[in-house]
Amino acid sequence: VDDFYLFPFTPGLLGGPYLLVKDVMEVVVLVAVGIALYRWAISHPARLYGYKPAEERLAGQSHWEAYLILCFIGTIMISGKLYDGGRMVFEADNPHVQAEMGWQPLSYLLGRALGGIGVGAAEFFSDAGWWIHNAVILVFLNLLPLSKHFHILTFLPNVFFARTGPVGALSKQELENATTFGVSYIDQFTWKQVLDMYSCTECGRCSSHCPATMSGKELAPRQLLL
Repeated sequence: VDDFYLFPFTPGLLGGPYLLVKDVMEVVVLVAVGIALYRWAISHPARLYGYKPAEERLAGQSHWEAYLILCFIGTIMISGKLYDGGRMVFEADNPHVQAEMGWQPLSYLLGRALGGIGVGAAEFFSDAGWWIHNAVILVFLNLLPLSKHFHILTFLPNVFFARTGPVGALSKQELENATTFGVSYIDQFTWKQVLDMYSCTECGRCSSHCPATMSGKELAPRQLLL
């Protein structure tokens, strides 16, 4: 429904600034997706693909999930742009759409391009964008619990429960009276450590600064998490 707006995102309140931020961020995210695809497909940085020999198994994987997720994100951005740009053509007389045009300059430019191939074509691309956008989001939601992108859901509570003490400070080990040293089983991790694992984006920054990994030995702490 064209005249429905979720409060307070109405044209007279936060709707305009929200549309401007969305319009710009869609392009920013597309650029970021392009850079990420270049890194995965062409430059192959070791911190993504794995440091050998300790992370030989990671380096030999297909990494199909990374490509799929990046394509999902890119498709969501492009389809959103198509929907907004097409509406600005075939609903150009709608006062609500007219109010949105000034807040979405990049979508407006796309709408001008779609208008050049006809009003009917603009409506087709807009409708296709709407269906593709929502279909990909629904598929993505089902993939989230099974992929590394589960951090989208876990990062907020993870940050909320973060320690406020010095970063990197280690707890003292009671060597004389302790019955276990380090971690051998999953149930020896605390709930917060498990939450940390689910919040990992697998970016490889930890391995790139890890003395154990950089030593060239077989110990790779990141592989314990993965």
